[in-house]
Amino acid sequence: MFRLFVSLFALAPLSTLATRSAAGVESNRSEASASWSPWNLKFQGLQCMQLDTAPFSAFEAQWPACYQKAVERGAKLAKDGNCRLCDLDITGSKPEKDQSLTSTSCKAHVTCSALRSGPSVKTCYHTNGGLARVKNLNDGPRAREANPDMVCLPCPDQCKECGKVGNFAWTSRKVKCILSPLGDASTGLRCEKPPGLRCGECEHRSCRGLTNFLCSRNDFKTDCDYETYANNDVEEKHPAEDYQLTLSAGKEKNKMPEVLDIFYKGGR
Repeated sequence: MFRLFVSLFALAPLSTLATRSAAGVESNRSEASASWSPWNLKFQGLQCMQLDTAPFSAFEAQWPACYQKAVERGAKLAKDGNCRLCDLDITGSKPEKDQSLTSTSCKAHVTCSALRSGPSVKTCYHTNGGLARVKNLNDGPRAREANPDMVCLPCPDQCKECGKVGNFAWTSRKVKCILSPLGDASTGLRCEKPPGLRCGECEHRSCRGLTNFLCSRNDFKTDCDYETYANNDVEEKHPAEDYQLTLSAGKEKNKMPEVLDIFYKGGR
């Protein structure tokens, strides 16, 4: 088996995209019997609402069902997770129309790019609230790894602080919102919930525990359901930030993998 790596960096000219490396050649008998070579195609920084696989657009035509699942997953991360950019990791072999019951099926894994590089105005939609501000949900690398679909969920602007709703075993798609009180002692303190969100009843904070030394019992807390971000939509089309294609040899070791011809012709 040999491996062919092709990598695109955002600033590289298009003429350098299809390069071959002799250093990437190695053997593996476990895949020697495959008539079609296994391949792996990875993209970084695609728009979640528009998974543009150029210059490998043949993937969309030759593996349409696999691509459609990736599109649906990307849209879900954008609408439910507030994620703007996605990473796409695809594995496959034969085109879908040529597959049999024993063929290796195509699989597409889509994740939010913020899981890799952190929440930012680049990787997340930033107009829905503060990013990386929900404590124990997405405020640090470990929290984000534990909640990969929630890395871009915001802290609503009206909230003084935000926290995860759940415990070590489960996480709810809600946000614990800490609110500064309105009014004063003479008129009575009141709570004003974030507009547009479905929230529970407001309660004063108890401020128990050794870590709550900055907590104020005058503040309110309420748990709010995250909305579906219907306004997170397709933006101006742009290519991936980076890609990598890995090809393994097929049954005939003295020939180029057949899928390379598909990808090459599809990009012309």
